[in-house]
Amino acid sequence: MKRFFRTPARAVLSTICIVIVILGIIAAVCAVVIPRSLIDISTAEKIALSDAGLQEQDVSAMWSRLEFEDGRFLYEVNFYSDGTEYEYVIQAKDGDIAARYIEGGGNVSGQKVPSQPAAAQTAPAPSQPAGETIPAEEKKEGTALQPAQELTLEEAKAAALTDAGLSAELVIFTKEKADREDGIRVYELEFYDDSAKYEYEIGASDGAVRKKDVETFGTKPGRLADSGADLGASEIGSARAQEIALNHAGLSESEVSLMRTETEYDDGRMRYEVEFYFGRTEYSYAIDAYTGDILEYDVDRD
Repeated sequence: MKRFFRTPARAVLSTICIVIVILGIIAAVCAVVIPRSLIDISTAEKIALSDAGLQEQDVSAMWSRLEFEDGRFLYEVNFYSDGTEYEYVIQAKDGDIAARYIEGGGNVSGQKVPSQPAAAQTAPAPSQPAGETIPAEEKKEGTALQPAQELTLEEAKAAALTDAGLSAELVIFTKEKADREDGIRVYELEFYDDSAKYEYEIGASDGAVRKKDVETFGTKPGRLADSGADLGASEIGSARAQEIALNHAGLSESEVSLMRTETEYDDGRMRYEVEFYFGRTEYSYAIDAYTGDILEYDVDRD
């Protein structure tokens, strides 16, 4: 053995062989020990179905997968039933429900619900906050249940209304949807008041306005009913249009970058399209070329 290791080449070759053998042993142990310590994927699906109050024949398009996240093995179980989408995250070690998201019918309400551990790998009973129960029938109507750190739908709506400077009594909501955008949970909201349409994307974890679009319509009191060109009014000019956009955004020209302005016609009405960046946030404005009214604006935070 000593003679075998005398040459450097043989010593290196021997070391490589020993490492390969050790890695093979580790892989074999993991292949035997780890899977046996986890519940199987069919058990995870049964836990999710039982929590949702459904049978396998009640659902369609079910798919599941095992993932390793934050030092834990987790099953992601997804399925549909009667137009409702169910998404479960189940701990593979003991069958605990780590998170659940239920959405359907375009009517989404948010509620914080802690998970309850499974007993002997059997389907757990749905867990609810103390003194409160939500039957399976109610969940099928479109209840979205979030982890404790996420905003509810009402909190997201309040964040959008605050940003728009409006109160709930003055608007009508036409879209209230929980969704994922670039892997991030968000609320997509759309509402109207008597002068504009508002579209918002609110982060579910922090209530931040990720995107918003405001489109005005009709004429406002004191606003010229026509394009101004027919009434002999003069154009405000691109510099004034930029000033109006910056003032609305609460920014100065020195704070923004990549500002550009174009003249366009929309339905025979002349307007300025003003765009600029503040950090990674993009601002877009449509401004009436004669009255200076902000016809539409959009803020997109990357």
